[in-house]
Amino acid sequence: MLDPEGHFFYAELGPKIKIEKMPLWIKGLKVCVAQNMIFSWSQLKVCFNDLDGKILFRYKKLTNYEDYITDIFVSERYRYFVSSTYSGQIIVWKLKRRKELIHTYSNSHTKCVTSLQEIPGQPTLFISASNDNTIRIFSLDKFTELYCFVLPAGVTNINLLSEKIFACFYNSQINIGLLHHLALSFYNSKIEVRKIVKMFKSASSKWDNHCDTIMTLFSDNSIQI
Repeated sequence: MLDPEGHFFYAELGPKIKIEKMPLWIKGLKVCVAQNMIFSWSQLKVCFNDLDGKILFRYKKLTNYEDYITDIFVSERYRYFVSSTYSGQIIVWKLKRRKELIHTYSNSHTKCVTSLQEIPGQPTLFISASNDNTIRIFSLDKFTELYCFVLPAGVTNINLLSEKIFACFYNSQINIGLLHHLALSFYNSKIEVRKIVKMFKSASSKWDNHCDTIMTLFSDNSIQI
């Protein structure tokens, strides 16, 4: 807990638990109460445990010995877990007993991916931040990169604090930023736009107003989806 003026940080220790088969020399650990899961990782290994510390899944050799894992998150909707690496890779795996590679996002980040973040209310999307001065949005259903936010040259150690807020090191100080300050239009057209409509995958998604696609009708009768 941080005091209102930001001068002091208070921490209270809870009960200790033993995490079964947790990797030695771990580089990171996350606790997800909503999914009843603890996940920890070392250079090449990832371990998933329940909140009592019992082992659920354990995977080895998720990257090579010249690289290492930098972050992990789990997609409850698809039963995937996504790993990022120092070299800039983002890899999607199936969360099951046997290791199964689903997809690798290629030609995206060129330097260390520092953090991954889910987007609440958007289970098909996630955000990544990297030392290549970009923050990117990816799709888990189409396996594509949807958008790229570019930060000024000289920004380092970018880390996502939430799906909207990031921290970085710039001009010898820590800076906090909002993603919408960096946002630009997804598409710029020289042709007049006649109409923009939402598109839905099912009747239930239309009822809940959960749209994942936009259709644009232009004055020359062309359509952009």
